[in-house]
Amino acid sequence: MLSIDNERCIQCGTCVDECTTGALKNEDGMIRHDPSKCMWCGHCLAVCPRDCIIIDGDGYDCEEVEEISFGKAPTAAQIRNMILIRRSIRAYDDEPVTEDELGNILEAGKYSPTARNRQGNAFVAVTEEKTGELAQDTVKAFRRLAAQGKPDERFAGMANGLCDAFENEGLDKIYFSAPLVIFVFADSDIDGAICATNMGWMAQAQQLGYCFARIPIAAFNDPEFSAKWKAPEGKKPVIALLIGNPANEYFCSVPRKTPEITIF
Repeated sequence: MLSIDNERCIQCGTCVDECTTGALKNEDGMIRHDPSKCMWCGHCLAVCPRDCIIIDGDGYDCEEVEEISFGKAPTAAQIRNMILIRRSIRAYDDEPVTEDELGNILEAGKYSPTARNRQGNAFVAVTEEKTGELAQDTVKAFRRLAAQGKPDERFAGMANGLCDAFENEGLDKIYFSAPLVIFVFADSDIDGAICATNMGWMAQAQQLGYCFARIPIAAFNDPEFSAKWKAPEGKKPVIALLIGNPANEYFCSVPRKTPEITIF
């Protein structure tokens, strides 16, 4: 899966220095790879100045490798502006999210960092054609879970209120009628949270609004819902991303409390 072209290699040792697990060693004038120590992070490939290292097969595709430049990265001012203008959007217009926009968001999730490069994230994306059915099934799942007292009394009270609003008033306070819902699954909450953040950045870069929502993932505690909406086996639902074009325009940032900060 990882191969080294030692004929092209100039023995600069950068890949060996970069490898924190000791999977690469310089022995007898050749760079040798120990798969048992490798976590397939790709740092060696990324720092090689001679393009001597290839990672391919077993789900990896070397055709995805692109040249990068930190000179093309957003400036600090641009990132700051994105942070200040971000809002948790709970009102969307009727315009759907395009396939290209969705593809870019999912790619952002794919390339998100994970602990020890586990790459254990998975996604269930529900597009505009299915979001109405998703909302109805979520209400049914909430009713079943609440009747069973799962996962707890606090949830039951909240779930019944959300279900009443949906059934009696036609108000979707679960997904807020977002045209795209992406459930993020992961091996750990931290990996999933980082992934969702990256996906949110990509949504925002495409002039889309989004909201992080924890309430909807409770529906995956219901076996019927979980089976129908294809919960990835062995993964935990971490968060739902509600995505779409904001119904309203925002003109300024809002104040925030200054957190406690300690600098040594």
